[in-house]
Amino acid sequence: MSQKLLLNLLREAPLFRGLNDDVCRRLAEFSIRRQLARRETLFREGTGGDCFFILISGRIQLQKSTPDGRIVVIRTVRPGEVFAEVVLFESPVYPVTAEVLCKSEVCAIARCDLLHLLDERGFRDEWIKMLMNKQRYLTDRVRYLMAYDVEERFCIFLNEQYGCRPKVHMEISKQSVAAAISATPETFSRMLGRLKSEGLIKWTAGEVQVDERFWKRHAVLLEEQEQNA
Repeated sequence: MSQKLLLNLLREAPLFRGLNDDVCRRLAEFSIRRQLARRETLFREGTGGDCFFILISGRIQLQKSTPDGRIVVIRTVRPGEVFAEVVLFESPVYPVTAEVLCKSEVCAIARCDLLHLLDERGFRDEWIKMLMNKQRYLTDRVRYLMAYDVEERFCIFLNEQYGCRPKVHMEISKQSVAAAISATPETFSRMLGRLKSEGLIKWTAGEVQVDERFWKRHAVLLEEQEQNA
C-alpha cells in the first residue's frame, strides 16, 4: 500500500475522520503496516501491548475467553475500523484475542505517538467522541443478542459486512460466521439448511447466493439498523 492510500484510509477511519491533513500525515508516518496470514493470531488476551491497529483489508475477529473456558466473539472487525485502542489508557494488556479470519493487512500505531497527538484539542475531542461511540456499540450488542433470533442476526451480519447483495464472496468459514453472530455451529447449520430449502440462501465453496426475498423478508429490520447506525 502506498503512503497516499494509507493517508486516505486514515482520513476515512471513524476515529480520525474530520482531523486535519497534517495530523493524518503524521499518523501515517508513525504507522507500521503488517501482512497477516489466515488463522494467524495478531495478539492474545492478557498479553502486554503498546500498539493499537487499523484494519486495512481482510477480516479479524476479537474473542474473549470466559471463566468456564468458552470463547465469546466480541466483534468482527471490518476494513477501516480501529481496534485494540484499550491499551492506550485503560489497560497495559490486550483484553481480547485477535484472530485473523482471512489474509489481512493492518496498520499499527504506537501508544507513545498517539499520546503526543492527544495534546492537540481537535484530536482529543474526536477521540472522546469515538469512546462514546464504543460505549453505544456495547449497549447495542447486548440488545442485539436479546432481541434478534439467529436468522435475523445472520441478516444483520451480511448487511454490515457486505451490504444487501445477491452474491457474497465469503472469505471466512461457516464456523467463524456462527461465532460472529453468537450462534453454535449446529444451530447455524440448521438455519442455513432451512433457508436453503426455502430457496433463500445457497452457500457453496465460499460463495453465498442471497435471494431477493431474503432481504425483503427482513426489510423492516434493515431499516431499523440503518436508522440506528
